[in-house]
Amino acid sequence: MQSCLIFDTNRNTNKIVYQYFYTWDPPRGRETRNKVAGGIDLVYGGGSIGLMGLVSQAVYHGGRHVIGVIPKTLMTPEIIGKTVGEVRPVADMHQRKAEMVRHSDAFIALPGGYGTLEELLEVITWAQLGIHHKPVGLLNVDGYYKSLLTFIV
Repeated sequence: MQSCLIFDTNRNTNKIVYQYFYTWDPPRGRETRNKVAGGIDLVYGGGSIGLMGLVSQAVYHGGRHVIGVIPKTLMTPEIIGKTVGEVRPVADMHQRKAEMVRHSDAFIALPGGYGTLEELLEVITWAQLGIHHKPVGLLNVDGYYKSLLTFIV
C-alpha cells in the first residue's frame, strides 16, 4: 500500500482519538504520531483543522506525500487553515471524492459526522459494485461504529 485516504471530521467528534494522537506525554503521543507518519502517503479532504490537521502534518513531516483535495468553494482560511503538502482544488464534492479515490490504495474512516459516514458508505458501495477493489477500514474508537457494524454485517 502506497497511499491511504482517511475520512474524519473535526476534533470535537474525535475527542479520544485526538487526545491520544495529540498528547505530548511520551512515549504515547510520539509513538502514535510516528506510526501515522510511517511510510504511507496521505490523501484527505484538504483541511488543517483538528485531527486531520495533525495527521497531515505528521505524514508530511515524516517525509511522505500529502494530497489534500478540496472544493474551491471551501478554500477559505477559516475552513482549510494552513495546509501542508499538495492542495488540489476541485469543482465540487463529487469530483473531490472521485479524485481522492483515484489517488488512494485504501480507505480508513475515523469517528466522524455525516460527511464521514457518507464518504465511507460511498466507497463501500463502490467496492460492492466492483468500481474499486481497495480495502476499507474503520477505526472503531470506544465502539463509535458499533451500531453501523451491526447494521451492515
